[in-house]
Amino acid sequence: EASLSEGEVSGTKIECWLHGAEFDLRTGEALTPPATSALKTFKVEVNGNQVVVTN
Repeated sequence: EASLSEGEVSGTKIECWLHGAEFDLRTGEALTPPATSALKTFKVEVNGNQVVVTN
């Protein structure tokens, strides 16, 4: 298991630094192997100086 916080973002994709799998940042969809399932995504809003994250 690897943290995507270390991944490289390009447009609307993020690449896992360990395995090289790519995911869509908007939907969580797995775009390239070795990933086979989507990631859980969250709604994020900036409200003034606060960041609000919801399911």
